[in-house]
Amino acid sequence: MPDRSTIEAMARELEVLSDLQVAEMLMNYIDCTAAFDATTQDERHVNEIHITNSEVSLVAAVDEGGTALDYKNHLCDTVINLAEVYCFFRGGSFSDIHQHMIDNIANVMTDRCSTKYAAVELVNDLWKKQLVELNCHLHPLDSLASKTRAALKIDEKDHALTRKVFGHDCVAADVVLQFNKMRYKDGKGDPKGFVMFLTQSNLPKGLLPRYKGTGCMCCSTSLGSCTAFLFI
Repeated sequence: MPDRSTIEAMARELEVLSDLQVAEMLMNYIDCTAAFDATTQDERHVNEIHITNSEVSLVAAVDEGGTALDYKNHLCDTVINLAEVYCFFRGGSFSDIHQHMIDNIANVMTDRCSTKYAAVELVNDLWKKQLVELNCHLHPLDSLASKTRAALKIDEKDHALTRKVFGHDCVAADVVLQFNKMRYKDGKGDPKGFVMFLTQSNLPKGLLPRYKGTGCMCCSTSLGSCTAFLFI
């Protein structure tokens, strides 16, 4: 095995090459879109930024933060970093390159959230331009989840399944939601107790995939696994 310092250096080199790839794309294409969204992972709120043109979508940065100021700083600092990386490898004036990158970003895309809207307004004020704000109309998994829940409700009636769980959705979706609440310490969850329950019940630990957030309440894979267990 390589030494830890070697692995860290290799990872850093890949990060720099990735930044250079995004910087070159942003320098060479007009009307680019900066898309950002956040989710909670292991009790941390993580934001990810993509730079997209008509051909490709590249990850520009991943960082923690959940306020409008955090999102604004993350996006603006990312563009500054890309300009610095481009200057280091290709040369040129930092101020000119930085401004050229800002000029090439014409749009910003995120979900319909007041915090994200406020972040975009802060970016507009700092960059002294008006970005075209695009919003996600519907998370693609939502449509899959709604169809899955509708199908499961029909199965529940056919099997005369008795409801003994909180919630107003189909039984399978409510069971998935309640079980997943147990997996996190930042609420009323009991992660160790959840794993012990699965083990004592001779159930695989991956029966219910982990999820957290509002993008999709229940994924079809979780619902399918849960329904198979309930109806056996």
